[in-house]
Amino acid sequence: MSALAEAKAHLAAGRGADAARALRRALETPLGYTDQTAAVRLADSLSGALAPWRLAVAGSSTTAQLVPLLRLHAWRRGLRLEVYEAPFGLYRQEILDPASALYRFAPQTTLIFVDHRDAEPGPVEAEAARWEGLWRLLQERTRGSVLMNNFASPVERPLGNLEAKVPESGLGRLRALNGLLAARAGAGVALLDAEHLSSVLGKERWHDARFWHHSRQAMSFDGLTRYAAEAGAVLAALAGRSRKVLAVDLDNTLWGGVVGDDGAEGPVLDGAEGEAFVAFQRYLKALKERGVLLAVCSKNEPANAKAPFKSRPEMALALEDFAAFEAGWGEKAEALGRIASRLNVGLDAVAFLDDNPVEREAVRRFLPEVAVVELPEDPADFPRSLDASRLFETVSLSAEDAARAGHFQAESGRDALKASAADLGGFLKGLEMRAELGPFVEADLERIVQLFNKTNQFNLLTRRVSEAQVRAWLADPAVFTLSARLKDRFGDSGLVACLAAREEGSELHVTDWLMSCRVFGRGLEQLCFNRLLAEARRRGLEAVVGRFEPTAKNALVKDWYPSLGFVAEGPGTWRLDVASAAPKEVFIDA
Repeated sequence: MSALAEAKAHLAAGRGADAARALRRALETPLGYTDQTAAVRLADSLSGALAPWRLAVAGSSTTAQLVPLLRLHAWRRGLRLEVYEAPFGLYRQEILDPASALYRFAPQTTLIFVDHRDAEPGPVEAEAARWEGLWRLLQERTRGSVLMNNFASPVERPLGNLEAKVPESGLGRLRALNGLLAARAGAGVALLDAEHLSSVLGKERWHDARFWHHSRQAMSFDGLTRYAAEAGAVLAALAGRSRKVLAVDLDNTLWGGVVGDDGAEGPVLDGAEGEAFVAFQRYLKALKERGVLLAVCSKNEPANAKAPFKSRPEMALALEDFAAFEAGWGEKAEALGRIASRLNVGLDAVAFLDDNPVEREAVRRFLPEVAVVELPEDPADFPRSLDASRLFETVSLSAEDAARAGHFQAESGRDALKASAADLGGFLKGLEMRAELGPFVEADLERIVQLFNKTNQFNLLTRRVSEAQVRAWLADPAVFTLSARLKDRFGDSGLVACLAAREEGSELHVTDWLMSCRVFGRGLEQLCFNRLLAEARRRGLEAVVGRFEPTAKNALVKDWYPSLGFVAEGPGTWRLDVASAAPKEVFIDA
């Protein structure tokens, strides 16, 4: 029985959790359009505890077949889409008209669904500027993000192989335009690479001229399913729901064979089979270098599990590439829980990779929050299968992303210091911390927007923002902004905290306060409070007012305001009298 048929049977029998698990497994493998439309009906019946997300779809062509598939792939990523579908072909009018139904819908993300026919003739710089203008309008008016696909080139080439050499028209112009769009897409604007997707699927399968002439459908049904899956992954990234941690098995996953039986020299890492495992390790290394945290989750003796990393020069991965290492004989679901705790992430930030289908199914059953990747039998196909899952999609990259794995290596030194310190004050002093605090600046916008849109635990309001929104704060004298970087004797944590507040009458209202949880408890949060209090006094204000809105993930800070001396003023609202407030003691040089 296929996973999709299994999901239908479970749902018919009233076993919703089993049906959801089977449906997610079905979506790990490519499904055709007919199967995906059947899966849409199942997903709509299994909405469950999903995070709501409002999506406006503004297309130049037919979007009726696309929208249900978008709902399906958003469901797969933990999102429940509420969709506004703009009238056929009126995407530009909807964006330009400030009174349009699109803006009344107040989307969190707007998808601009276009194809190569929408690239107007003329200088390519002017054409790129035209699209950038639409992005800016959407960001300013919706305060949300924008998702647009680039232009998939058609199969037909009137100039044949000369097309790529003529930058003013045809394939050459589309390539130049796509490059300019990628360069101009700032924070809060995500580009879906339709040109790449169409090449992977095959240009001749991506577009069906019959559908275009009959119903103005810009893609074939195969193309729509690929597009929707990719869009679901990007929406998850925009909503801050991409996976952050990849926990991997070892035997027959990172190398061929069983190290416990064969010894450190036994794992297969050469020859055709061994080279496939090494190539997979290189792919994982590339994920780590762009900010994904790698962890080992293996049923093995710890010494045996670590031995090949130390003795086999063929290994592309080293022990220091892993932020956590769990090897033992307990259940992998329990080990994954420890990994999440060690890395201070929720289980819904973890993905799991194992060649053993029994282990995969056990994790699906006992930890439904964890994303489990289906692996094919041939290790040569491992990189492509993991890549196709799009679990680690990101809409921006920062220096902090590249340094993330190093932060956890430095954490080992901090743990050792904490264990040896006589008290908390001694530990904090021993860290020799230094902070840089100041207003938001243009150079940090990308990282600031990323922090706003990814931080969930220490986040008092969990608002998602666009680059345009943050840039508007910089020009508003009523708005106080504060960003903070933290270093200590073990390393540089980078830009890890943001605060924004607005002067209203005699009060300073905190609109946003968020911080990376990896530095929580070291005093940076109190240092930010001290600066907030000082700013209120500098402005001659009477009170600071803060709000807390609970989510599924921010219980960590539910008592944050009362811990600082704020007094409840109403549901979720707290007030601090500036005259009687006192700054907090910190052990940070600033």
